[in-house]
Amino acid sequence: MKEGEKWMTKTANSCMIVAALIATIIFAAAFTVPGGIKDDTGYPHFLRKASFICFAIFDIISLISSSCSILIFLSILTARYAEEYFLRPLPRKLILGLLTLCISIVATMAVFCTTLYIVFDEGTKVPALLAIALASILIGQKVALSSSGPIDPAAGLGSYVETLLRKSSSEFIVVIFQMNDQYYSLNSVHAFNMGKMRIKLCRGWITKSREIYHPSMHLCRVRGDGNAAAKSLFWQARKRLSFVLTFKSERGRNVAIMIARKHALDCNVVLAGSEDRV
Repeated sequence: MKEGEKWMTKTANSCMIVAALIATIIFAAAFTVPGGIKDDTGYPHFLRKASFICFAIFDIISLISSSCSILIFLSILTARYAEEYFLRPLPRKLILGLLTLCISIVATMAVFCTTLYIVFDEGTKVPALLAIALASILIGQKVALSSSGPIDPAAGLGSYVETLLRKSSSEFIVVIFQMNDQYYSLNSVHAFNMGKMRIKLCRGWITKSREIYHPSMHLCRVRGDGNAAAKSLFWQARKRLSFVLTFKSERGRNVAIMIARKHALDCNVVLAGSEDRV
């Protein structure tokens, strides 16, 4: 999760700088219109030309999209980087931010091309046409590179969780470390099954606990030193019945928490336990 958070903040920060530069340039271009303005009326010289109208439209689009991109990336930098946020909110914000940034880049290139077209309107249009052709090639390559693969800040965790959520239930192999705050002497291996309506902890035909999602249920990580704590979660199935379960890996533990909280949310239940259990 730390690597995903670091990657997300670095990407958002870099993109926000680019969006801010575009917004600054486009804002200045709005007051330095090509061809200048008339001294007697204060209106632009090429106000009636179609190319000037295109310049104004693309300038507005670029300014609005770059401003929206800045706000989106700023919301990413100030967001909470909990496991469930890597599933949908953060990737969606990042995709939307990149989309608005791409729109602002395209609109900025269009502003540049229309400016050249206006300037060379009375003479040769070769420089303007060359600039338009070159800009089209660069924009096409940029779009192709930006859409070459999925955005997955958590090293495949988000797509893996999405795949598991399509199933009716997901099962993980766990070891009961504690039961009701007492060390579980048998230290036995169980199956931790999370369905769309309930969670079940069982071993073969023997069911240790089977509970539907309800407001008093708790599910969170176990905070502490050592490898065991990094792979464990605390699950309070109901009053006077709680478990500390150890997974095979920290990744499996994180996936289980994300799936359980998503299924619970679909049942209008918010699983408590945002704070780690000591």
